[in-house]
Amino acid sequence: MTNVGATGEAAAEQSFAPDVATIAVARRWVEDTLTAWGADDLSWTAMLLVTELSTNAVLHAATAYRVTLDRRSDGTLRIGVSDSSPRKPRARDYGVDATTGRGLGLVGSLAAAWGTSNLPGGKTVWCDVRPDPPEGASVEPDLDAFLGADDFDIRPSTPTPTGEGSPQVMWVMAA
Repeated sequence: MTNVGATGEAAAEQSFAPDVATIAVARRWVEDTLTAWGADDLSWTAMLLVTELSTNAVLHAATAYRVTLDRRSDGTLRIGVSDSSPRKPRARDYGVDATTGRGLGLVGSLAAAWGTSNLPGGKTVWCDVRPDPPEGASVEPDLDAFLGADDFDIRPSTPTPTGEGSPQVMWVMAA
């Protein structure tokens, strides 16, 4: 269902069963909706975010879920995934070899903002996607968000009398 407001804002929502097979269907629905709205520049990011949020709804809430898209007049897209579980998502600290647990880090890196809202019968996890920056501007996702504190090996260098360990010597050694 799609509604277009007088200011050019658009909204759509679709419900899905609590089955992993519906995640791909939700992703295609997002792509089709954004294409119909002429918002193709948001599709890749929005599809990835809906995949992550829908996966969380299916795996952790195990209830039917609803995906909402709200295109605002400034071009920002609000994505919401609502389910019937009151438990809010939380980032988990898994080891670097884990095959799960990075979804919220990905959401935090790709979305301009994200959060949760309580519903009488559950919650909505939402995120905002902004249009591509103007030509010439560069916005990079924070890839360090995927790393834990233990992943960094940053120690201040302590130069020795011979200069070993100084940044200049280390740079020359690396070259």
